[in-house]
Amino acid sequence: LIKDIAFASFGLGKVAPTVEKIYVHHQDPTNPNVLVVDVDVNWKADLDIVLAIKGKFAAGLTTTLNVAITNFEFAGSFRLTLNPLLNVLPIVGRCSVTMVKTPYINYQVRLKSSSGSAGMNIDNIPGLKKIIIGLIQDGIHDALVFPHMVGAQISRIPKEAKEAGLDPKTDMAMRVGMLKVRVV
Repeated sequence: LIKDIAFASFGLGKVAPTVEKIYVHHQDPTNPNVLVVDVDVNWKADLDIVLAIKGKFAAGLTTTLNVAITNFEFAGSFRLTLNPLLNVLPIVGRCSVTMVKTPYINYQVRLKSSSGSAGMNIDNIPGLKKIIIGLIQDGIHDALVFPHMVGAQISRIPKEAKEAGLDPKTDMAMRVGMLKVRVV
């Protein structure tokens, strides 16, 4: 029976995610104030995450197990939808994020010993890793994989637009230029 789960340590490591590809979808002429961008991301992280799981595990004794998550790998495609595009700051009214398909996830889980040594690799327990990864992927699929998405309203009608007397339905959605980005 688990009583409490807390982070004993939490670090995302020094390895940054890498952007593999960026694809900008062709703009729909009937709706020019929407920008859709697909971004492929890979991340082989050197995480340092230790969960302290407190509970009754054996013979009714209350103890704390330290579970370390390491060697984390993630590969997936995100779709960013920027709508509406504005001709005044903050340039975008809303940003929505979804995933194109369920991402690839892999990691290693170890029980850490109290002495701080590596401990036991619980990934070797038959079937356990597959079940945990399946639960994580199902959770991501139910929350983020298209048609599900998360979004943030960045701006309603910017103060600058109101002061300039712009009509939010026409003027703010007007295209004012093109931004070209070259990733090396």
